[in-house]
Amino acid sequence: MVCWCSEIVINILRIVKLNISDKLFGEIFKGSVFVFFTKIIAVSLGLISNLLIARNYGAEVVGIISLITSFLAVMGLFSTAGMNTSLLRLIPEQIQKYSLYEAKYIYIKIVKLTMILGGIVSLISLVAIHYGIFNELWGAEMAYWLGWATCIIVFANLAAINSIAIRALKKVKMFALLQVVQPTINLSLLILVILLTNNPDTPIYAMLLSFLFSFSVSLFLVSTVFPKKTNQPKIVKEYDSKSILSLSFPMFLSGSVWLVMSHTDTIMIGTFLGPEDVGVYAIVVKVALLSSFVLTSINSVLAPKIAEVYYGGREKDLIKIARKSSKLIFYSTSPILLFIILLGHEILDGFGSEFNVGYYPLVLLALGQFINSICGSVGYFMNMTGHQKTFNKIVLFSGALNIALNYLLIPLYGLIGAALASLIANTAWNVSSLIFIKKKFGFYMGYLPKFS
Repeated sequence: MVCWCSEIVINILRIVKLNISDKLFGEIFKGSVFVFFTKIIAVSLGLISNLLIARNYGAEVVGIISLITSFLAVMGLFSTAGMNTSLLRLIPEQIQKYSLYEAKYIYIKIVKLTMILGGIVSLISLVAIHYGIFNELWGAEMAYWLGWATCIIVFANLAAINSIAIRALKKVKMFALLQVVQPTINLSLLILVILLTNNPDTPIYAMLLSFLFSFSVSLFLVSTVFPKKTNQPKIVKEYDSKSILSLSFPMFLSGSVWLVMSHTDTIMIGTFLGPEDVGVYAIVVKVALLSSFVLTSINSVLAPKIAEVYYGGREKDLIKIARKSSKLIFYSTSPILLFIILLGHEILDGFGSEFNVGYYPLVLLALGQFINSICGSVGYFMNMTGHQKTFNKIVLFSGALNIALNYLLIPLYGLIGAALASLIANTAWNVSSLIFIKKKFGFYMGYLPKFS
């Protein structure tokens, strides 16, 4: 074990030295490191918030907040209709082909479409609440909170679009700052309400309010990165609303299934078991995802770079950055996963004795993150290189598998069944994507020592 850890440390130091001096990959590496540390801050703030809520209000309130977060994520998916992912590709593509003005045109189009779709989704949700549909599914108390969450759907979605636009423009520091805004405001409000009142509803209001603050900050920042209207040249309007929606639809479908895979376990645990089990599982997921912020940090910078290099016709550079990013992901996530598995009991005990039952689900979810690390950024690679339809089919199959496994395993094995379902489905889409990239581009994108 000691020798293996030492080998990882040595390889990490060697990779750092090589990547800093690499002109092509240096931009990705430096940006990833910056985003990585801000994600550590964001995740830490989120864990502190959950710890405070768990200690002061119990697992049930943690479960309610987790279900609201899942609800906003699902509603956001339908409101953006895949345009958040297509924006990540379209902005670098338009800059490569034309100029920043065309990229701004695409951004404004997507903002308008998001507002329209978000309004429709919000209206449908309010009608469902009015007629008691949500009461039947989750009970009157949960329906009440989902009513409040519905009121911020449009704002939460626009904040996400603004963040993606900044990311696509490779404004790494600004994008990283946005990741910290919502958890910082949420934690600040949470500390305030804990000091002032014992009302268990106040942490939920604080969380909802933090999304509105996050939108305001994102709106200000995005207004500084696009050129003003003065002296604007004639814009080449390559994409109209119909073509944007057409391009985004496969990404919407894969995003839908991806979201289902991310939240099906939480929703089904709430249906089969109850809010307290949801609260325990929510903490388990957050701990397991401690390793994933390395992957998401690299993806934050890598995704627009893939689109830029691919649409610039630089195939050798494309393969180079894909391989080097996978190697970096493996060596930077492995120590975190080992730490989570070895100290899982102690970590969960910190949230309270009731959370310790989540250790074995934590191990299974950590193994799922290990699969992500050895396969690399296969999803973004396929979406950014125009193979979103194939990726959609892969994720669709894995999503159906995930739903079926959760339905079968949660009643039998509880939280362990949910984690096992996620592990199997996660492995299915990662390995399938890896095989497709090998057949299409002629190289293995993943990285595993002794096999790469």
